[in-house]
Amino acid sequence: MDTTPTLADPASDDTRWVGRRRFARVGRVLPVAFLQIVGTLLASRVLVGPGVGTGSASPPWARHAFTGAVDPVHLGPLAIGFLVAGVVVLPWRWRWPRSVLLLTLATTIGYALVVSPRGPFVAALTMALANAWLRGHRWWVVASAALAVVVLPTADAVLGRSSVLDLSAVLLCIAWVTVTIAVSELVRVRLERVAERRRQRAEADRRRAADERVRIARELHDSVAHSM
Repeated sequence: MDTTPTLADPASDDTRWVGRRRFARVGRVLPVAFLQIVGTLLASRVLVGPGVGTGSASPPWARHAFTGAVDPVHLGPLAIGFLVAGVVVLPWRWRWPRSVLLLTLATTIGYALVVSPRGPFVAALTMALANAWLRGHRWWVVASAALAVVVLPTADAVLGRSSVLDLSAVLLCIAWVTVTIAVSELVRVRLERVAERRRQRAEADRRRAADERVRIARELHDSVAHSM
């Protein structure tokens, strides 16, 4: 017997729906990948402001904060590898949200330890944090965000690339994780409300269908009784 799916085959429709859903999940990673890789590369090569090349011991973002100068940052193969690895694992975020969160956290911290961080190098981690929060792994998100706040803005000072700790970087990191969690919670609440409305509509449809079946059964019973 021919089992080839046709346009009217429900299994074929289910397969197409699953395929579209998987493509959408991968497609959402593309702008994040572009932002993290290309954006960070461009931000690391930027050269603006007076006093460039002064030989200051502070990292680029600290010099920009105090003198208005931003020197380029050289990204070696290891730094670029961390940037790429952080986005490569994102398509699996729905199946393994905690594992993807830990991997993106590791690659983001690894990047910050290799070079002075600049640009949107936390884009992949932001997506992983939001995804894990929406999937209900809140304590994992809080712990990962706390570790990121501790490590990312202090990496230059701890490793001796800067003689001072830039408090503005710490505040910026705190603001980043706070906004990420807050927006994720708002999205979660909205999705729950939409799901609840759909459940209520489905329940109302089932009740109407049951009432209609009861009405038809009564009419059929009355018709048979009358004919007898």
